[in-house]
Amino acid sequence: EELARVESELAGVANEMRELSARLSTMEEEIRATSGLRVESRGQAIAMAVTILRDALQRGGPFVIALNQLERSAGDDEVIAQQIATLKPLAEQGAPTLEKLRQSFPAMAQEAVAAATDDHSGSVLDATWANIKKLVPIRRVDAAGEESLEGRLVLAENALAQDDLDAAVEALQGIEGDHAAAAVSNWLQAAENRQTLNDAIATLSSHAISILTSTGPEGSQ
Repeated sequence: EELARVESELAGVANEMRELSARLSTMEEEIRATSGLRVESRGQAIAMAVTILRDALQRGGPFVIALNQLERSAGDDEVIAQQIATLKPLAEQGAPTLEKLRQSFPAMAQEAVAAATDDHSGSVLDATWANIKKLVPIRRVDAAGEESLEGRLVLAENALAQDDLDAAVEALQGIEGDHAAAAVSNWLQAAENRQTLNDAIATLSSHAISILTSTGPEGSQ
């Protein structure tokens, strides 16, 4: 069992190294693609940054290059400045793909069910029963529509299956109990990071279109 555990951990490290190598390769390609490219307007610069951000969203990787592009074109533009401030904390790590969120959901949900037993262990008997339940946590999958932890987990998982990240996040934000909430917090934060990147892309894309279609002097800045 110990050997199997070590082999599993080594396989995980090897997979992370492959992903890191792929990210570095992608960043190098982005640098080559953008170096020497002459951007004639702020709108074009924002559009280029949006393209890189969308690529980062699809591969779940960092987007430092896109952030640098935005900073170079920001000037006194309040919309860009606000998005830079929002995106900067996420630039180095990026945001996970929907597929990664789906893959990591079952383990997180099982951990939440196990942790929730501590939220209801008052008496000695309750605490003993809670410890027993934690040994073999069983997650109900027929709890759709309930306001319970299991109900919210089912709702979130079904939403993910439909690519509805907003509904999944909303379901988990309503989880009660300190221990259960703590168990879902890392997954929830990762999902919220993806929401942040989604929102920033939508805002910047709309802003770029507005500038590029403007007849005023701002379109040529």
